[in-house]
Amino acid sequence: RRRSLARASAALAAQGGASVRQRRARRASVCEEAARQIDLDLPRTFPDHAEFATADGRSMLRRVLCAHCARSPQVGYTQSLNFLAAFLLLQLPARVEGGLGREEAAFWLLECVIERLL
Repeated sequence: RRRSLARASAALAAQGGASVRQRRARRASVCEEAARQIDLDLPRTFPDHAEFATADGRSMLRRVLCAHCARSPQVGYTQSLNFLAAFLLLQLPARVEGGLGREEAAFWLLECVIERLL
């Protein structure tokens, strides 16, 4: 697997594309900036709701939003994604059909909304 990644990276670099390492660095930079903004927005996200009044609830929301930014750096973190992700978390049971946890299900629902509807 390592050799195939190295070959793919070399092929992209030869074609003038970014290497895997460069893309990871760019993604990390986007995620870092997004995480700063997410941390600013967490206390403003449904502040009166019991779920997000706790550190655990805010951490769960933060993980969903940061995972989105890592998966979709071209979209990144945008205004009101925190409310959309929080709403999705609130609507899901602790365990979703198929064995997904609430956090993971909220992440995939958020991705579907962004990719297919927006």
